[in-house]
Amino acid sequence: MTARVSNPGRGGNRLAGRAARLLAWAWLAGSGAALAEPFEVESGPFADRAAAEAVAAEVGPDLGAPVTVARRYLRGEGWRFVVRAGAFDDGETARAALARLDAPGRPARLIDLDGRRVVAVGSGEAAAPAPMAPSGAVEAAGEALPAASAVLRAAVRAHGGRGGGLDVLARAGSVRFAFERRVPLPQGTLVVRHELRRAGDRWRLDVDVVEGQGVDSTTIVDGDGRAWVVVDGAATERDRARTREILDAFAPEQLLGLPLRLPGDVGRSPTWDGLRTEALDGNLVVLGREGEDAGTGLQAAAFDRESGTLARVRWRTEDGDLEYDYGDYRTVARGLVVPFAIDIRRAGTVIESVRVEALRLDESFDPGTFTVPPEAEAPESGGEAGS
Repeated sequence: MTARVSNPGRGGNRLAGRAARLLAWAWLAGSGAALAEPFEVESGPFADRAAAEAVAAEVGPDLGAPVTVARRYLRGEGWRFVVRAGAFDDGETARAALARLDAPGRPARLIDLDGRRVVAVGSGEAAAPAPMAPSGAVEAAGEALPAASAVLRAAVRAHGGRGGGLDVLARAGSVRFAFERRVPLPQGTLVVRHELRRAGDRWRLDVDVVEGQGVDSTTIVDGDGRAWVVVDGAATERDRARTREILDAFAPEQLLGLPLRLPGDVGRSPTWDGLRTEALDGNLVVLGREGEDAGTGLQAAAFDRESGTLARVRWRTEDGDLEYDYGDYRTVARGLVVPFAIDIRRAGTVIESVRVEALRLDESFDPGTFTVPPEAEAPESGGEAGS
C-alpha cells in the first residue's frame, strides 16, 4: 500500500513548484553548492510490473547503482510499479540517474535518504530534469518524509499509549460489543448484526440476520462449564472449549485486533519491524517494506498525518493480499481508541464491511443473560455458534 507524492508542498501550486525548482537549479549552477548524500532515485509509476521491469533492465546497467522494482499504491488508481535506483554517494551521479529515469507523464524523483525527503522532481516531459534544490528551498521541491520510527511512535500515542486497548479490555469487568457485518455475495448482500456480551468466564453472542440467507442464533457459555446454541427456540448443548474458540472470533480483541495490538507490538513484534517511510499521500504517511518478497503478513501501512491513527494496511496471506481500511476512530475509554468502520478489500473490491455500533465496558447485565431460556427445548441436534 504505497502511495505517490504528487504535490510538492501540501496544496502547493504546480507551476509555482516548477518555478521554484528552476530557481533552485540556477542557484546551484551559479554557486557550485555541494550536495548532501546518499540519494535514491525513483521513476514515475507504471501500470504493470512487466513495463517497470523492462525499463529497469534497459537503464539499470547505466545507472551505477542497484536497481529494483517496487509497488506503490496510488489513491484513485490502485497499485502501480516504480523503478528504484540507489543508493548514490554523489549528487552528480544521482542527477544523471534522475534524468535517465524521467519520462513523459512519469516524472522521476530524487530522494535524500538521510532526511527522507524529495529534493528534486523531473519534468516528466522528456526534458532535462530540475536538479537538487539547495537547503532552504526543500519545501518547494517536496516535503520532508518523517522517519518510520517517528510515525510509529506517534501511532502508539494515538492508539492509547504503550498498553493500548488490549490492556483496557483485559481489566474490564464486563464487555458489550455490537457490530454489523456486510458481505457482498453473488445472490445479494448478507447483512448480519452481532452482539457479544461477556462477564468473567460467561459469554453470550446473539446473531441476527438482517438481510440475506442465514439463521438467527444465540450462543451461551455459562459460569458452570456448559455451553449451548439456541436456534428457533431449540437449545443444543455444545462442547464448551470449542464454543469459546468460536466466540473469541467475534470479540473486539480479534475483530479490531491490529489497531488494538499496535501500541504493544511496535518495537516488540516483527509485524512492525523493517518498515521505511515511502510517501506522503494527501493526509496519509505511508510505510512499506523493501521489495516484493517480504513473505506473508504486514506489507504496508498508512497513518493519518494529523491524528496518528492507523488508516490502512496491506496484509499478505497465502491466498493473496488483503487491504484493511480503518476509520471513524472514537475514544471508548482512556487508552481504548477504536475504529468504528472497517472495510476489507481484495484486488480493490470490498469483500466485507464492519460497522461497530457499541463497545461498552463494565455494564451490569441481567442475571438471565448467560442462562438458557427455560422455554428453549433440548433436541438431539441443533445449529452452529455464530455466523
